[in-house]
Amino acid sequence: MRLQARNEVTSVIIDGSELRYLFPENPQARYAKLEFIEDEDSNQIMPSRGSSLNPFPGKSRDVSLIPPALLIASVLNFVNGRYGGGKGGTVAIVGGNWYSEMLAEGMLHCLSSEAKVYLISSKAAAPLKEVEGGPELTIINVNDEEKRFVDIIGDFDVLLDCVGDEGEMREADEYGVLAQLRNDFNLGTYISTQTAGQKMVVDGGVWNGGQEAKQYTQEVVDARPTSPETLTSRAFLSTYNGNTFQTVMEKLRKNGVKSKATFKNGVYYRGSDLQLLWEGTTWPRDSEGVNVRFGFPVPKDLGAKRGVRWDAGGGAEGKEEEEGEEDIEVAEEEEEEEEEREFDVGVPEVDIANKPTSSSATKLPTPKTAAAANVKTVKNMDDMRGEILDAEKSAVLFLSAPFCKTCKYLAPQYSRMAKLTESAGGGVDFVKISVVGDEAKEVSRWLGVEAVPTFVFFKEGQRIGEPVTTTKLNKKSKVQKGVNILAKGGEGFEWDLEDDD
Repeated sequence: MRLQARNEVTSVIIDGSELRYLFPENPQARYAKLEFIEDEDSNQIMPSRGSSLNPFPGKSRDVSLIPPALLIASVLNFVNGRYGGGKGGTVAIVGGNWYSEMLAEGMLHCLSSEAKVYLISSKAAAPLKEVEGGPELTIINVNDEEKRFVDIIGDFDVLLDCVGDEGEMREADEYGVLAQLRNDFNLGTYISTQTAGQKMVVDGGVWNGGQEAKQYTQEVVDARPTSPETLTSRAFLSTYNGNTFQTVMEKLRKNGVKSKATFKNGVYYRGSDLQLLWEGTTWPRDSEGVNVRFGFPVPKDLGAKRGVRWDAGGGAEGKEEEEGEEDIEVAEEEEEEEEEREFDVGVPEVDIANKPTSSSATKLPTPKTAAAANVKTVKNMDDMRGEILDAEKSAVLFLSAPFCKTCKYLAPQYSRMAKLTESAGGGVDFVKISVVGDEAKEVSRWLGVEAVPTFVFFKEGQRIGEPVTTTKLNKKSKVQKGVNILAKGGEGFEWDLEDDD
């Protein structure tokens, strides 16, 4: 329905973590309901009350672009403060949902050519148009990577999280994910776009949380508008690359960027969004014994870098020390206990017979990852001959695939096992192959392996024992037992091929 000039109004809701970032002077506010009127005479959208939001060209439906435009303008303002002159900056956006892709598209139109934008997701991303004179765009699918996206990117300025919220414990946890991002990756600002309704569903579940979110939505739709003059947003100060909030709005409109916000009774809002909830639930977790999304740094990494000993409860004792053999043994035992809880869950094997590659959906470049220093990588039978068979090496071969989440869980444990074996005297090579592609599948067929993850052993270039499929790599696992026997010469290479102890 068309709005009458200066008669009917359209509102937009900003709430949740986004509200706390955009309007830091109002930490107690649950939401902001901003009200606008379409002025048909001037073809402009006018705030219904006085505020820092100047009129801007558009129609009432463009009100739905205000939250992402405010967020983009705030990011530009922050990057400008770091670099000056409106150039440069590295922005990482986490999520494969419509909101993350909309923010990425907006960044491409507003950041300079010296800047970099990373879109990180757990699925094939939607194709985004390249912008002439805009920043470099790299898409990272965490299911295709063994390396964390933070290690691929290195230092970056802004992290927009459209899947979860790591900011919940930003003040309480000085050794948490955000602390490590700031200390080790020079992160300047972290912004979660999780709405209040989404958080209710995450905390309370689809049924109970969904009911709470439904009541909350009705509350904000029926609520009186927030007085805009009481809100002070950092977004209005942006001058990056010639952009202000108004120019960001205009670029989003002109380039056809669309919001999929829900519209009800004249109000635009982002609700509980089950697509985002599903993405957060299915995002692979890190294998280091903590519930952290794969790609983010885990808290105990920070403790290790600072020389802080981590106790069995997962906390830090807060004292620096030189870790001796006894301390290493204790740490390993604690790791094993965590691994038992994390991986002994009967994760199903993955059929590799006809599994397609998962990165073919995007033509944009994705970074290549380097193999762990203690693990060799082979790609085909020629590599197998060179590294193991003709070389007459004693080795363990890890067959994995980028689409296998269990393989991703095991990869850092396998690297750690290789490192510990080498430091203990070696004698066993650790080799890995991704069984994707015709040449790699030739290796799996030759070995008779039809599922991943699978481990195959070799003694002096000759295959030995049966393939082992497992979901854990602790000291009691069959893989570790096999490595121990090979390191001692390989005599008596037999063990129970039932489940691990």
